[in-house]
Amino acid sequence: MPLIVDAHTHLGLEEFIVKPISEEKRKKPAFRDPMENRLQSLLARMDANGISRAIAFPYPLEEVDAIQANTHVIGAYRSYPDRIIPFALIGDDVEYWLRLGARGFKQHAILQSPERFDLPRAWRAMAEANVPLIVHLLSRGAPPSVTDQIRAILNAAPRLKVIVAHMGRKTPNTSV
Repeated sequence: MPLIVDAHTHLGLEEFIVKPISEEKRKKPAFRDPMENRLQSLLARMDANGISRAIAFPYPLEEVDAIQANTHVIGAYRSYPDRIIPFALIGDDVEYWLRLGARGFKQHAILQSPERFDLPRAWRAMAEANVPLIVHLLSRGAPPSVTDQIRAILNAAPRLKVIVAHMGRKTPNTSV
């Protein structure tokens, strides 16, 4: 059986959302889908579709308790180390999650408010640990473009491996 890896799966429980999500935010396309994906459901879908392994990370919302959410993903990895590749949400605690087993990190520029973190320091720590960053960037057609944003990340951490989610598109579940 060939090794097939799903490089973008969310794993988490609605109970990890600990702050109210504004009505304005709930109108965004990203909120059309439930903000819950249980481990057993993910594994069943993987099995049904012949997926060997999955990169899994929490829902990247600023309203999510990142400690609970990251701990949940690390726990899924510990339960199924041959199936789950754990990525944690980016924050000022990269080294902590690396020690617990994170194999990479997710940064979401639209839903997560990553500007509240010291991102250059986090990127350098990831580069030093040789783990990748999956980044979901926003491009509104005006500078900075997705390419400009990637260049800025790589200027801060030249050895960082960056995976651009969704080809830089701005609207979930679409090609635009």
